Amino acid sequence: MGADVRGKENKVYRRSVYRAWDEGHAVVAEMIQDFKKARYGLADCVSTEVILDSMNQLALEIEPYEETSSEPACYEIVGPTDQVVL
Repeated sequence: MGADVRGKENKVYRRSVYRAWDEGHAVVAEMIQDFKKARYGLADCVSTEVILDSMNQLALEIEPYEETSSEPACYEIVGPTDQVVL
């Protein structure tokens, strides 16, 4: 169970590590890294430093919301809403 974090470019993985580190939870960020290394191997991981240097604000705030019905896809704001201008 849990989120699928397979792949070096996985947005859930990168966003989770970044947000944990950015909020001062370095131990949690490293726990995510340790989980991913144990589960998928070192080749499927990116260093925390690379993630911190490569994340942009758009990747942190918006993610596609996948609907299983025939309705068109929409976007869900996942960051602080007081900073988003629509």
